[in-house]
Amino acid sequence: LPADTKYYISGKITRHPDFDLLFLYAEKNTPDSAKNFDLVLLTTKKDGTQISMVSAASDNYYLRNNKMQFRKTRSYLYNGFRIKQENEIPAMNKKYEAEYRINDYGMIVFYPGS
Repeated sequence: LPADTKYYISGKITRHPDFDLLFLYAEKNTPDSAKNFDLVLLTTKKDGTQISMVSAASDNYYLRNNKMQFRKTRSYLYNGFRIKQENEIPAMNKKYEAEYRINDYGMIVFYPGS
């Protein structure tokens, strides 16, 4: 793992009999002194082996044309292992949503146009 990033396990959901949901928090200090974080949702087998992952939340700052810019991601987990994700990129004046679902095997699957 990159040395400039700190990782923390911030939560675990064990509701499904075949896999677990693990929340991994990653915090990175960049050279321009901005602090970025990512919260990643991992699905793992009961023995801890990773199945798949998706960004659950992020707050990333970066320099573009000598101006500080940012990109944000927010996700919501619903019953039935459905994930709604909102993404915002103000520098490009873009906002978009995505939907993912976790199947019976613990794989996170993208559902376009849901």
